[in-house]
Amino acid sequence: MHRNTMKWNSTTHGLMPAAASKGEDRVYYGLFCSGDHKSYACRVGSAYERKEVLRRKGLCFFVLVNIQVDSASEGELVTHAGVSITKLYALRWRIGIMCHIWNRLRINREMGGVVAESRVLSTISERKPQCVLLQTCDVKIRNDTKVTRARLLLDNGSMRSFVDKDIACKLKLPVIRRESLSVFTFGNKIPIKKTFDVVGIVLENREKPDFSVKIEALVTEQISGKVAVLIGADYYHNIVLGGIKRLKGQLVATETIFGWCLIGRDSDVRDVAVSLNIIIEKDLISGLIKKFWELESLGIAENEFSDSTNDSVLQRLESEIEYENSRYRVRLPWKSDKKYILSNNKKVAERRFERLRRRFVRNPELYKSYQAVLRDYLQQRIIELVPNTCDTEQITFYLPHREVVRNDRSSSKFRVVFDASSHDGSEVSLNDCLHIGPNLYPDIFDILLRFRLYPIAFTADIKRAFLQIEINEKDRDVSRFLFTDDPTDGSKSPQIYRFTRVLFGVNSSPFMLAATIKHHLRKYQGIYPETSEFLNNCIYVDDIIGGHQNAEDAYRTSTECMHIFREAGMTLHKWQTNSEELQKLWVKEDMVSGDSSQVVEPSGLPFKVLGVSWNKRDDSLYFDMQNLVTFLSGRVKSKRCLLQATGRYLILLVSWVHLC
Repeated sequence: MHRNTMKWNSTTHGLMPAAASKGEDRVYYGLFCSGDHKSYACRVGSAYERKEVLRRKGLCFFVLVNIQVDSASEGELVTHAGVSITKLYALRWRIGIMCHIWNRLRINREMGGVVAESRVLSTISERKPQCVLLQTCDVKIRNDTKVTRARLLLDNGSMRSFVDKDIACKLKLPVIRRESLSVFTFGNKIPIKKTFDVVGIVLENREKPDFSVKIEALVTEQISGKVAVLIGADYYHNIVLGGIKRLKGQLVATETIFGWCLIGRDSDVRDVAVSLNIIIEKDLISGLIKKFWELESLGIAENEFSDSTNDSVLQRLESEIEYENSRYRVRLPWKSDKKYILSNNKKVAERRFERLRRRFVRNPELYKSYQAVLRDYLQQRIIELVPNTCDTEQITFYLPHREVVRNDRSSSKFRVVFDASSHDGSEVSLNDCLHIGPNLYPDIFDILLRFRLYPIAFTADIKRAFLQIEINEKDRDVSRFLFTDDPTDGSKSPQIYRFTRVLFGVNSSPFMLAATIKHHLRKYQGIYPETSEFLNNCIYVDDIIGGHQNAEDAYRTSTECMHIFREAGMTLHKWQTNSEELQKLWVKEDMVSGDSSQVVEPSGLPFKVLGVSWNKRDDSLYFDMQNLVTFLSGRVKSKRCLLQATGRYLILLVSWVHLC
C-alpha cells in the first residue's frame, strides 16, 4: 500500500500504518519475520534492516522520513502527511516502530509485569490509555547572573525539596551547609543514610520574573527522567496558589505561581489540549481585566511574590539619592543581571511614531495638543533634546508614546503616556530591567476610614508629583523618545528628546516617588512631628487625604504640609474641605479661592476622593452613575470599550466594598 492511499489508526504508541482492507494483519503481525507475534514486539533485525523491510513492502515508516521535529519544542505540533504530532511523540514513534528494545517496557506492562525503572511523566507525556499526569512546571532556575530552564515536579508526599546535581554544577550553586538524612525508598523497610549538600536557588515564572520563590534544596545525583527540581512539602504551598479547575473525568488543572499545570488521569490525552482551550476561552475576559488592573496599579499594588531584593533596592536608592537646588535626584533601580542586555528599542519606537505622525497629518488638532504638552515640558526642563555630545557607550532605550484623553477629569484632560513595557521580539523591555521596588503606600481602605473618622476632612494633590523628581544624568538615555516639529514632512528625521525627571509608565516610578517623599519627611520629624506622621499615613501616590477634630488643627497641618513639600520642589494644590471655617482660613493665605459650598468643580464634574465622588456640603460619598451611562451610550461595542466600562464599574464596586 502506498503513502497516498495510507490509512491511520490511533494506537497505544500514536498513529500506526493500517491496511486499506483485509491485509490489516500483515501490518501488526509478521512484518519483520514469519512469527505470529505483533510486529512492534519483534526482535528480528536492526533499525536499518526494519526500515528496508518497510520500504520494500511499500509501507509508510512515516517519522523516518525527513520531518523537521528536531527544531520544534517538546510540545510544539509538527505536521506530516496531514497528521499533526508533537516532537516528543514523533521521536517515540520513530523509536517504537523501529527498535524492539524500546518496546520492552510496553510489553511488560501489557503482560502485567513490573517495570524496574520509574519514569516521571509530565503534561506532555506519552499518549497512553489511562495515562496519569503528574504536577510539573517549566521554570527558570536562577543563581545571581546564571539562569537556566528546567522541569520541576511538585510532590507534597516528599518531606524535602531536591535539585539535580547537574543543574547545581551548571549554575555553580554555592553550598550553604551539609545535612545527613535517613531516606526511605519504595520497597525498602530500612532507611538509607545519606549526606546531602544544601544549596539556595530562586525559581521564577518564565514569563513573569516577579512571580518567584527562593528555596533551599538538597543536591541529589538524579531525580527522575527530565525532572531537575522536586518540590516537597517544605515549599509546596509557597508555589501552589489553590486554584483548581476540573477539566474532564479525573483530569484537573491546578494553579501555581508558574502557571496552570495538569494532574490526574484521562483515558484520552488528546482531550487535554481541548480542555485547556476551554479554560483559556472561559477566562479570556477576566484575564484581560486582570491585566488592565495590573497596568492601572503598576508599581502600587502589593505583589505576594514580589522581588526578594526589595530591602536592598530601598537601601540603594537611599544611598544614591541627591538633593540640590530644592529638588531630589535619584537613580533607576536596575536589576543587575538585566541592565546590560537592554536593547535600544529604536525600531519599535520609529514604527509607532510613524503611525502617530500620519495621525497628526489627518488630525491637526491632535498635533497641536500634543505639541502644547511637550513644549510645556521643554520650558520646565522636564524633557530636553539629546545633546550631540551624548556618550555613545551609554545604555539607551526609546519609548513609544501616545495620547490619552480623559474628559471625566477636571484637569490634565490630555496627557501623553509613554510605554516602558515596549520591546521588539524576544528582547527585554525597560520595565523588565527595573525592580518594581517595595510598596511603601498605606492601605487604601485605612486611608478611606481615616478620612471618615474626623469631622473636619480635607484633601490636596501634589502637582505633577513624578515630574518633580530628577533622574540622574547616567540614567536619562533610557527615557528617549521621538517627536517632530513638522508632521507633514515624512522625509524629515524626527528629533530625539529624553526625560530629565521620573515619568509615570515606568514600573518603578511609584516606588521612587514614595521613597523620595519618605526620605524627605524624615528631615522634618523633629520640626513638625505630628505633620510628618500625618503625611506618612495619609499620602497615596500624589493625593493627600485626611482630617482633624477642629479647623485650627487642620489649618496648621495644611500650612505645614505646604512648607514641607515646597522644600522638595513640590507644590500642593486642589485643596478641598467640608469645613467653611477652614476654607476661609485657606483663602486668607491664598491657598485656595472660591466657595466651599460648591458641590461640583467649576468644570461641572464632581469632586473625587480616590475615585469616589464627594459631596462637600453634605460630607457624603456617592457613586456617579451618569458618567458611566454617558460613556457607554456613545461607544462602539468592542473589547476595548468593555474593558474601559468594566474598569469604571470595578472602581465603584471596590469603593463600595471598602466603605461597607
